Amino acid sequence: ACSLTTDGIESAFQVNYLSHFLLTNLLLPTLRASSPARIVNVACQEGYLRAARGWSHRFPEGILQGWLGSPVPIQETIRVGSVRLAFNAERKSSTHELEASEVLEESSPDVEWNLDRCKATEAYSNAKLAVIAFSRALESRLRSSHEGVASHAINPNAMLTDFKQLAGERSSSLSYFPPVWIAGKVFGFIGERLRQMTMRSVEHGAKGVLHVASSKALEKSGGGLYDDTETSFTRCGRSPAFCGRVPETWLPPVVLDDAALSELWKLS
Repeated sequence: ACSLTTDGIESAFQVNYLSHFLLTNLLLPTLRASSPARIVNVACQEGYLRAARGWSHRFPEGILQGWLGSPVPIQETIRVGSVRLAFNAERKSSTHELEASEVLEESSPDVEWNLDRCKATEAYSNAKLAVIAFSRALESRLRSSHEGVASHAINPNAMLTDFKQLAGERSSSLSYFPPVWIAGKVFGFIGERLRQMTMRSVEHGAKGVLHVASSKALEKSGGGLYDDTETSFTRCGRSPAFCGRVPETWLPPVVLDDAALSELWKLS
């Protein structure tokens, strides 16, 4: 994150969102030809929730939530380089109103990528927020053309993978100083045990993705964001299509705004 790719685009945005946008659109003719089909966009909690703002922001989400740092829907917009998508927090997307003919007809503003104030965590969150918005915008276009292809998003939550080991860790010469080395080993051991206790297994996360990709109940109810911390994916006491589906009250306002979704599509 916070570096430019050879295409001149911020890396987190290109890797985590634009690459998905491009690949999906390249595959659409095949998906249409093989319908019924389904597109599953993998999101994450950081893409739609953040900690409530505290004293420094004058508790915009409430004093108690701010003091506790409780999770709340992201209220900020999606940033595409220098462009911030305008949205109306009161306007709700129907996920059925956008037409496929809108895709890239209008000219879009020039996008510049200034990384002076870029923060890796914010860049990643912004890219994943764009993924959720894209999933809903795509569903609108697919549904309006009655092509038998549905689009969903899922947050499989944090999984215990070997990504950290494969990626490697940066270390300084100070890390070889005996007291620092010993402390690193001790706290590393404790941290690893805590990760094993609190994170999902790869199998658990994969089952969630496969459920959204294959469940018959989700065939005709696209545009959803699924997360099994909402409810279980099966036998939840609701209609099967809404088991694990995050309610719109917990979605960021920008992904519920048709105009913002359309603008993101054109910029992409």
